[in-house]
Parts: sequence; C-alpha cells; structure tokens
Amino acid sequence: MATSSPTADVNIRKLGRNRALCCECGSVRSVARQYNGKKPEGAEEINRIDKPWCNWLKCSHCARITLHAEIQDFNKSQGYLDGGRCIMEDKNREVDAANRSLRRLLTALRAEGVEVEWCSKSRLVNEEAPVAVELRRNGPSAHYVLTLCDGAGRVALFRTVQRAVYAMDNWQMIFRPGVARLSLRSARA
Repeated sequence: MATSSPTADVNIRKLGRNRALCCECGSVRSVARQYNGKKPEGAEEINRIDKPWCNWLKCSHCARITLHAEIQDFNKSQGYLDGGRCIMEDKNREVDAANRSLRRLLTALRAEGVEVEWCSKSRLVNEEAPVAVELRRNGPSAHYVLTLCDGAGRVALFRTVQRAVYAMDNWQMIFRPGVARLSLRSARA
C-alpha cells in the first residue's frame, strides 16, 4: 500500500489539491479539488447524497479507474482551512460530542422520572420544532414527557434539549397554570 510523505502532503495543500484514498487497495494519490471523475463503463452510479466525498479516479497502484474517497485537505468552497485541518473532521467531532452529551443528558432525565419518546420527522407538526415537552397529569401527580425527533441534527437537538430542561426546571415561573405542552425550535449555533 502506498502512503504519502509529510512533504508531499504540504505540497498538495499548497497547490489546492486533496488526497484521495483508493477504496480497492488503500493507496493514496492526489486529485485537483475541482476534478470530477468519469465512471468506468458498467460501473454503478455514485449516490452523491450518501457518498459526497467519493469520486472515480485512476488508481496509481491498481492502474485502473476505481472509487476513491477524497480526503478534504482543501475545501472546494472555502479553500485551505486553519492549519490544514479538514472542515469535515471538525464537524464530525462536534456531532460526536453532541451525541455523547445528548445520551448522558437523556440518561439523567430518565433517572429523574422524565419519559423520553422518539418520533419520526413526519410526525412533527412543525419541522423547526424537533423537541416537545409535555406535562402529563395523573390525578395529583404529574410527570414530564420529552418527545424528540429522530431526524433532527444531533448538535441542534442537544442544544434544544438543554433549553427543554431549562423549561422543565422553571415551568411554574414561565407558564400560566394549565399550559401542558411546549414545542421548541432548533437552537441556533
């Protein structure tokens, strides 16, 4: 398997090129950031929604056109970013951190007696409100039900759940008596 040297990586970045990893053999080559490869005859079409980072390129090791995963050293729209860090790497880390924090927060809420329900995006009345808080009364007792949209982005969902926790903690001060449901829009970054 071929690898690239640190010197070659610096030169690639200076030229506005990305690295590409062959999906067949794992060798690394460079590719112009604006290049859109042509698929070989008989090959399946790339689903650009599921695989926006993939491209058909001639592999330097396999010596044939194969699917390559682009390593975005140089972002197509914004150029070379912050010390060579990939913009998608930062985004992925942010999403991973939000997933972990959301999981911990929901575990703590369940331990406090909050019922957590998940719904599909199609069940939401307002797509901009991925979180709903409901105060359900059962005689003299009451408990909260937190409904989350499973199709919402995890970072926005985590921030919105944080706002929902604040609303639950301050329900009596925020709402007039009798209010039993609150829909929360996605929190802006």
